[in-house]
Amino acid sequence: MNKSGKPSGQALSISPASLVEEYRHFIDTHPPLSYIDEHHPVQPQLATWVYELEAQPAVLQALTTLHAKSQIDFERALFCSWMCLLVSRNLSLNSQHQKALFYAGLLQDIGHYFDNETVPVFVSKVNGPFVSIAGAASENNHPLVSSTFLEAHLGHDSKVCDLVLHHHAKEDGTGFPNHISEAQLALDKQILIIANQLSDRLDQQGGHNRLGESIPYFRLASVLYFKKAHEAWLALLEPLFPIEFNFESLDREAMRLNCKKQQLNRVLSSLLSVSSELVRYDFDMHVHGLRALIQKLSLLFTDSGVLSGALFDAHKDGSTTVLSEISALFMALPDVLERCELYIDRILKQHKFSFNQVLLSEARHQIRACINTLSPHKISIFG
Repeated sequence: MNKSGKPSGQALSISPASLVEEYRHFIDTHPPLSYIDEHHPVQPQLATWVYELEAQPAVLQALTTLHAKSQIDFERALFCSWMCLLVSRNLSLNSQHQKALFYAGLLQDIGHYFDNETVPVFVSKVNGPFVSIAGAASENNHPLVSSTFLEAHLGHDSKVCDLVLHHHAKEDGTGFPNHISEAQLALDKQILIIANQLSDRLDQQGGHNRLGESIPYFRLASVLYFKKAHEAWLALLEPLFPIEFNFESLDREAMRLNCKKQQLNRVLSSLLSVSSELVRYDFDMHVHGLRALIQKLSLLFTDSGVLSGALFDAHKDGSTTVLSEISALFMALPDVLERCELYIDRILKQHKFSFNQVLLSEARHQIRACINTLSPHKISIFG
């Protein structure tokens, strides 16, 4: 793209009719997506908004470049925009919010494919101690570049620009390009962030046909963060992709889960000690992220009673409901633990704080052992 924000060296751009056909083909070639579309058809509304882009040739040209440069990013655009529309309709958000989420999901990544010399002309919109500098050779700039481009071409809809700017934010403030946390992220931003996290997860797990396997993730994530937004995703998907557990032996399954519970109890105890050790460094982004996640894990197990042991006797009345719920929870836990592990690694590598490094290293070792125990059922919950 040149400095006007238009792709250089390309005479042709995707037409609205072709883009609508791309949605149709993408959905139809993935049975889970086709199944969702059958129960929640939104094609007429989707087509209307796509055709409105005909008045924005620079935007269509940017989408053409995205499509030409990366099929993965183009399919992410189709998936995120379509799913955001479905979730926002399921929440009965007004038409303005639905349209903004649809466009934001479709256009969020166009900034990836601007020429390098174009990036420095964009003015930074973010303030604070952790700022991704426009013009730096950083993957973290693309939300800022995309948002600024859209401000020039879709300036009448500032909501789209704002959504695009924050589509890689995280609940603990460790996202980019600016580090805002859950309290500063409105429901519509959370919906788009979750769409991106889900898209990443499906890429890692083998594609969109694995969508139904993400239900445990939404169950766990709805307790840990973005509660209302995750519940909205769950309300849309769980009735279509229910999880079924067929335990050969309830006693054997209870014993297996109880062994995992004991290991988790040791990990949580170790993490609580780590949190206490690092409390005076909570101003650091990674320390804060780790301590916030440890607190959420502690509350999760306290509120659910999973680590108390009493729940593991519930199967004796012949019901599999409780064991199924615990199994689903354990399926989604490894990624939470991996995120704790990542934070610990980053803290240990900084070498700028005075703390008990042995305590953190031992906690990391326990986390890794627990992940290996749970990993046969691993489902990622973070993007």
